[in-house]
Amino acid sequence: MAEKNQVDGAVFIVDLSYKITGASGTVVGLPGVGAGEEIGNYYGDIFKFKNVNDSAPVADLVERAMNLGKSDFDTNVLIVKKDGDTAPVSVSVIPLIDKEGRSSGAAVMIRNVSEQVTSSFAQNDLLPITVHELRSPLGGMRWSLEMLMSGDAGQLPEVAQDMVNQIHQNNQKLIDLVNDLLDVWRLDQKSVTVRPESLDLATAIDLSLGEIKLEAAAKNIDIRTSVKEGSLPKTMVDPRLFGKIIHNLLSNAIKYSPASGTVDIRGGSADGYVTVSIVDHGMGIPKADQNRIFSKFFRARNAILNEVAGTGLGLFIARSYAEALGGEICFESEENKGSTFFIKLPIAK
Repeated sequence: MAEKNQVDGAVFIVDLSYKITGASGTVVGLPGVGAGEEIGNYYGDIFKFKNVNDSAPVADLVERAMNLGKSDFDTNVLIVKKDGDTAPVSVSVIPLIDKEGRSSGAAVMIRNVSEQVTSSFAQNDLLPITVHELRSPLGGMRWSLEMLMSGDAGQLPEVAQDMVNQIHQNNQKLIDLVNDLLDVWRLDQKSVTVRPESLDLATAIDLSLGEIKLEAAAKNIDIRTSVKEGSLPKTMVDPRLFGKIIHNLLSNAIKYSPASGTVDIRGGSADGYVTVSIVDHGMGIPKADQNRIFSKFFRARNAILNEVAGTGLGLFIARSYAEALGGEICFESEENKGSTFFIKLPIAK
């Protein structure tokens, strides 16, 4: 909170030699501002700025604006207070022009944005908290539904069995959604942890097949794989992230395939990389949409028209995780014929 007679911003004027000729207002903790001590001093001795991300000194905003003759603005700035601490501020620089059209200096406006930053952090923290609160009851619901489906709680009438199956599918969709939201939050916050280990990809693929078998069975999709244990060189990957990539690509292949269709998993290696491909024979991706297919929340037009369920996050997460593992994802697709997604990862040395 600002002290008495202090506001959350300051304005100062510099001349062509970058000396302060006038100032008003204060920012809490700044040296001399508002007391007249800054007048006549080089502004860089009074106002010191750092980058908010790495605390490195920022490029000279004032000199840059005056040299270019146009306004400049930066919100990613920390200002160094007289006690050595820092505070987040926004800085605006407006070049001043005299009556003859010549530069005469600049007006610099500083605004304390500590409250906005605190609010932003609170909003950023809200999503993971909410997601974690949702995961627990959804997980418990799935466990109960699977007990009912297996008959552990007694045999259900056929009509009730169909209803439980439908609830289970919708429950799984919600679990996938909250997991996707948490993955996107981690990617946005650059807080994804990668724990690579030497892995036979067949092991992770088999695990993903087990997790997705109910989704495939609901559409009578036959998933065939030629990737067997020992058929590919081992790679240095995080099993959790690779499993998420495979799961997302298989889930998409199932969603966009016709009922009673097939999905193939193939593998190969060349030039120091292992490639795993997921092949479907479904609706494909319209050519006009292909350059945006990895964008967050993007969905192809034919998927929307055919009312295929989805959030538009699966491919964004898959590609981001592949890149985090030092690999990449690319694809080939033709509308009404199907798609092939290729996961390319470096071979373990």
